[in-house]
Amino acid sequence: MRACARCTDRLAPTRQALAGRRSAIGAVPPPVLHTAKVEPGQSVAVFGVGGVGLSALAAAAAAGADPVIAVDLVDHKLQFAAEFGATHTINASNAEPVKAIWEIAPGGVDYAMDAVGAPTTALQILQAARQGGPRADNQGGMAVLLGIPVSDVSVDLNEILLSQRHYCGSLGATVPDTALALHGMGP
Repeated sequence: MRACARCTDRLAPTRQALAGRRSAIGAVPPPVLHTAKVEPGQSVAVFGVGGVGLSALAAAAAAGADPVIAVDLVDHKLQFAAEFGATHTINASNAEPVKAIWEIAPGGVDYAMDAVGAPTTALQILQAARQGGPRADNQGGMAVLLGIPVSDVSVDLNEILLSQRHYCGSLGATVPDTALALHGMGP
């Protein structure tokens, strides 16, 4: 596996640097396309829009997700997230993020991703994921942990079982040429 890739000449150096960072982090596209398998029209919320979160958000937008919701505590990060494909932004210091997500995507999102790893966000992604129902074919949404947890978290397993939600982790890992090609930046 190679640790670097060649970008096209038509890409501005500042965008090349961002693309390289996203590829090096290993967050694009594996968590969004391989772990979650996001498809066009599915809803995605990303908690924490630093480098890893922006990568997940950009991959969700590139996959055709709608809406793509960015959640963070910092306004300028949320403004930047809009440039990476967020259709909605939520400042969690001004609003309760799960409630705000449910207002945008009634019933919850298909995929909620935590790029922070804090106990609060690790629980919020489960609550933000779409609820399923009592039949076997009525599966709920998926909560995907991307950020390395900073401490233990207690989860009410009934939130998973009774709503047929899924909770998993993704360590990412990517091939740079594949990640860059997804954004039209590769050779």
